[in-house]
Amino acid sequence: MLQKKLSKCCQSCKFSPFDTNLIAVGTSKNFGFTGPGELVILHYDSNTFFNRSLISNNNYSQSFIKEIKSFFINDTILDCAWSEKEDSIIIGAIGNGTIPIYKLENYTENISSTPNIQYPIHILQGHKQEISTVDWNIYQKNLVLSASWDMSLKIWDMEQLKCITTLENAHNGPIYAAAFSPLHPNIISSVGLDWKLNISDARVIKPRSSFNKETQFSRSNVTETFNNKIQINSQISCTAHEQKVLCLDWNKYNPFIICTGAADGSIKLWDLRKLKQTNERGQPILSIQAHKLAVSKTKFNPFSECIISSCSYDMTIKIWKITNLSDIIELTSQDLNSSKLQYFINNFHIHHTEFILGLDWNLFEKDLICSASWDKTICLWKTMNEH
Repeated sequence: MLQKKLSKCCQSCKFSPFDTNLIAVGTSKNFGFTGPGELVILHYDSNTFFNRSLISNNNYSQSFIKEIKSFFINDTILDCAWSEKEDSIIIGAIGNGTIPIYKLENYTENISSTPNIQYPIHILQGHKQEISTVDWNIYQKNLVLSASWDMSLKIWDMEQLKCITTLENAHNGPIYAAAFSPLHPNIISSVGLDWKLNISDARVIKPRSSFNKETQFSRSNVTETFNNKIQINSQISCTAHEQKVLCLDWNKYNPFIICTGAADGSIKLWDLRKLKQTNERGQPILSIQAHKLAVSKTKFNPFSECIISSCSYDMTIKIWKITNLSDIIELTSQDLNSSKLQYFINNFHIHHTEFILGLDWNLFEKDLICSASWDKTICLWKTMNEH
C-alpha cells in the first residue's frame, strides 16, 4: 500500500481517465467547515505495486507519491472531476456554489520539484449553496452535471462556459450525489436528503429559448424508452432508504443497475426496470447493512460488474462481491421478482483514522483503488485478486 500525507483534510479523490499515474484530490481546511481548499494533483509510480518489499515500508512508500500541482480556492473543495475530453482540465465542486476550472500544464517537468500553487482559469457561477458533486459526461464530452444543496441539478456546456439546463424539481432537499449514466448519454441519477433515488431523462428537457434564460426540466407526457425496456416519463423517483442518501454509482456493464449508500450504513442495489414513476417506497434487488456509520461512497469496479467498494464514516473500506448479478441483465421485468442475489465481503481495509469521504477505482490498473480521508491521508493499494 502507498500513502501520502497532505496539508489539509481530504474530501474526494479521482483517478485521471487519461493517465494511470495521476490522481486529483479535493481538500479543505478545518474539515471543510471553514477556511480555504486546494485541488492537489498527485503522481505515483505504478511500478512500485509490483515490488512488495518497497511498499511494505510506509515511510519509504510516501516517496512514490509526489505532489506535482496545487490549485488554490478560497473555500472547501467537496468534489472534483477530470475532463473526458482534455487530459489537462480538472474541475471542482466548491462550498460557495461555484465550479472552478483548472488547467494542468507541463506536469512532467515538475514531478521531482516543489509543487507550485496556481489559480483557476475560469469559474462557473450558478448555484446558491454548496455543490456536492460534479460529473463529466463520457459521451457528450462538453457537458458537466452538478448537484447542489440548493436542491437543483445543472448541466453545463464547457465549450460555451455556461449553464444550459436547470432541474429544480428532482428532490425536496439538498442533493448529495448525481451522475450521468456511463451507458446512456441522457440518463441522470441523483440522491439526497429526502431519502429518494431519482432518475431523470435529459431528452425531454425543452431547448433554451431565444431570451437566453435557463430552461426548467419539462414534466411533459412524452414517454421516452431507455434501451426499449425502461419507460421514463421525465422522471422516476422512489424512496430508497430510511435516512438521507449520500452516494450512488452506476454499474459499468449493466445499464439498469445502480448502487446507493445512506446515512444508516446501508447499501442497496436497484434495477431501474423495477422502479415506477411514483414517489412510493422502492424495492431494491439487494440490501446490505454494510457499515456501522454512514456510507459516504459506493463505487462499482470498472473491471467487474459484480464487485462494489464502499467507504464510511466508520473509517473502514469494504469490497463486496455480488453473486449472480451478471444474470440480471438477461432477465425481463417480470422475472426480476424471482431473482436471488447473494453477497459476501471480498476484502476489508482499515487504513484511515478519520472519516473516509473519497473512493475511486483506477481505469487502467485492475483492482487498484484510492481512498481519501479527513485524516489528511491518501491511500493507494491493490485489492485481493479473489474475483
